[in-house]
Amino acid sequence: MRRIRGGTLTLATLVALRDKGVALPAGGVAISPVTDLTCSAKSFITNSRKDIAPINSWSVWTGYYIGDNDPGLPWLSPLKADLAGLPPILLCVGSSEIHLDDTVNFANKAKEQGTEAVLMVWEGMVHAFPIMSPLFPEAKKAMESICAFNRERLAA
Repeated sequence: MRRIRGGTLTLATLVALRDKGVALPAGGVAISPVTDLTCSAKSFITNSRKDIAPINSWSVWTGYYIGDNDPGLPWLSPLKADLAGLPPILLCVGSSEIHLDDTVNFANKAKEQGTEAVLMVWEGMVHAFPIMSPLFPEAKKAMESICAFNRERLAA
């Protein structure tokens, strides 16, 4: 279950909290999220040889995560949900990862539905690169942006 963790769970949790009428946090951050567990976005193919994920491994990981459930359920695939009424969200993704299109599509849909979404696409970066800060400049800059977003949301 290596691929389906923080970013996906953050977005799915925000949708579930909103749907259940639970108070929402001031914001959310999703690094390299899978937003559609059908794994049908074009970047699963176009970036499959650039990212660190072995080709077609996402099918195995998704199966571990969802079991016998429908991958199109909004609480599993947040891109399938109504995204109105969510708190501001920062989405961070590398241009060379398989989750690029999922992340971009989520940001666009969120904006269309009135949710503030800040999209950061980092050229040439792979899955979850900010967590490697401070090992290289891009990771450090991305993490600094994530921390700044969190400070702004907490101060608001």
